[in-house]
Amino acid sequence: MGDECWPAYGTSEEKAYNYKPLNGKSLKFSVKAAHDCHLCFSTVPEENDDVFEIFIGGWAGEASAIRFKKGDDLVKVDTPDILNGDEVREFWVTLDDDIVRVGKGGEWDPFMEAPLPEPVEVNHFGYSTGWGAIGWWQFNSEKCVDTEDCLTYNYQPVYGTSFTFGVSC
Repeated sequence: MGDECWPAYGTSEEKAYNYKPLNGKSLKFSVKAAHDCHLCFSTVPEENDDVFEIFIGGWAGEASAIRFKKGDDLVKVDTPDILNGDEVREFWVTLDDDIVRVGKGGEWDPFMEAPLPEPVEVNHFGYSTGWGAIGWWQFNSEKCVDTEDCLTYNYQPVYGTSFTFGVSC
């Protein structure tokens, strides 16, 4: 997993978030882990109480949830076999109109969504595995897409109602 044009990041079995800037209101990523993939969205690059968290394949790989400000789960759904320690799985997260939506790559409808109890401006996200699982992560925002000097379009799926991109020549 990973090459020089699309880095991969490893996480240990000890739940500790690694933070990156979030540009826009959506995150598309790939992960390879047996269970317990955790995401944390925050205004600062560190864990604090003013966050919302997403758990994919938690509870021994059987469920996924969205949690607000370290409180109770806003939503928790059964998701057996959503992760696999031997396969890369793709997911997306959007935060549009204060509604968090989480879906699988290639599927337009979220498998989990919840309105946030209050508006949150996020500009960082943290990623982690835990509870005995290690993982490998890739983030589409870091993926290079090389194009030739021709009028051929390269299409990428867009989830949510907004997206951010950069161009360099």
